[in-house]
Amino acid sequence: LSINNIGFLRLSYGFTTLSATSGLSFSYCTAVSNGSNFYINPTSTSSLTVSYCTANGGTNYGIYSGGGGSTISGCTANSNTYGIALVTSSGSTVSGCTANRNITYGIYLSSSSGCTVSGCTANNDGSGVSSSGIYLSGSTGCTVSGCTANSTTNGIYLSGSLLSIINNYT
Repeated sequence: LSINNIGFLRLSYGFTTLSATSGLSFSYCTAVSNGSNFYINPTSTSSLTVSYCTANGGTNYGIYSGGGGSTISGCTANSNTYGIALVTSSGSTVSGCTANRNITYGIYLSSSSGCTVSGCTANNDGSGVSSSGIYLSGSTGCTVSGCTANSTTNGIYLSGSLLSIINNYT
């Protein structure tokens, strides 16, 4: 299922699915001022692709993917509680994304494995003690490379994450 060039404005959830099937993709979509702008729980064997989408002003998540393998590329997530969040994800990729002025985290990976975050920018994200531009919590074997985190409490922060590689960041 491909969803292209659609806008979601001021809803409890911009787009949500609790058990996405394989091959779900969004491109060039915009979600503004929703509870969670894009909230997708792919099944453990499915894939999700979100490319060139904008998620701004969500009271919860800009872009959320829980489970499965996801590819999030070229997206912008501004002024959400969490900009881009991958939870219990395996082999997912976040690349070329921008996360600005999110309340807690710009890019957040939790309980994920084998994920890659590359070429991303996180600016002015978070104001609490553990708030970060890019935050990995309980994740293993992940790589963060070529990313920039500016004006955040913690630029790139690892909490209970093992065998993660961080290189070429500013």
